[in-house]
Amino acid sequence: MPGQFDCDECRYGISTKDGAYRTPPRRDDAERAAMHCGWTPEEYWTGAGCVGKTFAAKPSVGFPGIEWTEDECPGSATRSPAVVEIGEAYAAFDAGALREFFPDVTNSVAQGLLELKRAMSEYERVATATLKEASKNSG
Repeated sequence: MPGQFDCDECRYGISTKDGAYRTPPRRDDAERAAMHCGWTPEEYWTGAGCVGKTFAAKPSVGFPGIEWTEDECPGSATRSPAVVEIGEAYAAFDAGALREFFPDVTNSVAQGLLELKRAMSEYERVATATLKEASKNSG
């Protein structure tokens, strides 16, 4: 199942294996303009966008959400080239192969990688504490 900020589903609908779309887009142009969709030209953006909204990573199991502080919708923000490159660097780092895939790591990628590692560690800490609390309360 795609994430709640899957750009293709939001813009086009849910696709089938053959590439055809079987549902209408999740959001219309006005809704995407109000969310400050990165695929919508900024001159069409309305309102405050997604700033101040809280998005839960795993609402079904009670993981706490984060307050979004950026102007642009989280879906298109996560597809920016810099964010994608940092995600790829993190995967290589996590597999112990950073130098093989990124022999000339730039400072911005290194800083992004360290920030993502910090955020992932915090996410894992909160997730573990949340699951422990849920387990304690259910048993």
